[in-house]
Amino acid sequence: MNRFVDPSYTPEVRRALGLLTLARLTANSGYRFAPPFLAVIASDLDVSLSTLGAVLAVSELAGLAGGRLGRLSDRLDRRRTMVAALVSVATAAALAGAAPHPILLAAALWWLVWSKILFDVTLAGWLSDRIPYSRRASAIGLTETSWALSMLVGVPLMGLVTAMASWRLGFATAAVAVLGLAILIARRFEPDHHRAQRLAAHHDQGSGPGLDRGARILVGGLAGLMAASQAVTVTFGGWLEDRHGFGEIAIAAVVVGLGLVELVASLSVARITDRIGKSRSVLAGVAVMIPGALVLAVGSAHPVIGLLGLLAAIAGFEFAVVASI
Repeated sequence: MNRFVDPSYTPEVRRALGLLTLARLTANSGYRFAPPFLAVIASDLDVSLSTLGAVLAVSELAGLAGGRLGRLSDRLDRRRTMVAALVSVATAAALAGAAPHPILLAAALWWLVWSKILFDVTLAGWLSDRIPYSRRASAIGLTETSWALSMLVGVPLMGLVTAMASWRLGFATAAVAVLGLAILIARRFEPDHHRAQRLAAHHDQGSGPGLDRGARILVGGLAGLMAASQAVTVTFGGWLEDRHGFGEIAIAAVVVGLGLVELVASLSVARITDRIGKSRSVLAGVAVMIPGALVLAVGSAHPVIGLLGLLAAIAGFEFAVVASI
């Protein structure tokens, strides 16, 4: 990882990046586990795939609280907030695995989304307190490799546990891993020395002017980007199983492929986005995602063509969204 880290970062940041990335990997694995194995979970709960799709859609609405969770994070101790959020993620994952009914599963996933958002924005805030904007893409890109690695390592391992035992034990595996990382962060991170500065800045700025036109356009564009990505990630597991007869192991192999392209995209952001610019990087990612999604739509009857389109769409999305962050 050190070859991708900006040498101007402080020793504190350089030491923390690996542990923060690993913590995000475990939390992302718990969050990303359900969509590829939606058909398996639906069969066990004796409900339709469309019903569980609605469950995931409802849980994603929890993301609308992101702004309030971000403001909460700015007012609290970063280290304690990250630890509390990870403990909350672990609890939610355990409850998701124990859920006997889709409604309870929806509630657990809602809680998991809230908890993961709180951890993500606090982690980004911890880095932003310590790294200037002009050099921040390297650190953000590295921590965002956790999104790719969750599909490359975390979700496939949970898929193997699912194949050998059950999806419930898959969620339990994620819960234990997340809890372990929470303990490590609690022990190794120093107290948040930047909290007083943040509180003073909030007091001086008051409520602030709100989002300007450019920021509103960015938020709207990212909402569309996220919706397009979710339309693909929620359905590709069912498409492969129902249309082409893929089982749990085969789907796990596809997940590994998606993790690889996401990893390349995140590392590319870490290496080049500070140089070419954030806006230009976002547009480049979208320019790859759109043709990939079209290939997937047109070639879905053929697994090879469809999978190539899926890989391109996910790679473009990952590059664009990490650059936007």
